[in-house]
Amino acid sequence: MPGPPAGIRIVTLGAVVGLGLCAACFRAPRHAVPEPEPVTLEIQNHAFADMDVYAVTSAGGSPAVRLAMVTGLSSARVSIRRAHLQPGGVLQLQLHGIGTRTQWVSPPLSVSPGERVALEINADATGNMSHTVFYPLPRIDSVAVSAGMGWHRPLVVLRSPESPLMLR
Repeated sequence: MPGPPAGIRIVTLGAVVGLGLCAACFRAPRHAVPEPEPVTLEIQNHAFADMDVYAVTSAGGSPAVRLAMVTGLSSARVSIRRAHLQPGGVLQLQLHGIGTRTQWVSPPLSVSPGERVALEINADATGNMSHTVFYPLPRIDSVAVSAGMGWHRPLVVLRSPESPLMLR
């Protein structure tokens, strides 16, 4: 029995060689480096004015990236990506009271991935935010619940830079 015509053999040989080259050039995808865990910002707005909260991304003060708008007398929780931090993992916030001419810039705070920080906005009727505070929250390492006499009281183990172990 005669074999396939020469033209079909050449096309088949070309397809096999082409597939072989494609397989040789194919690279398995590299494992993507996971993005670090975001920093959690817990905001308490004790002022009547709504506030825009910005992350200052460079030490010079600009540009700033808007993180959230927190209405007056409310709270919010915001996740902050590493891209919104200054070099070296420094977080600095800027506040602007909506409808006011005042702004407030926090002191820079070094943060680590997964850390929790708090912002308590305190402003008077003129928009003065000089009593606003920005601080790190202690890390919660573990939570255990103890039972007694029909009620449950959580036992939280906290760690902070000032005290290595604190029970509450």
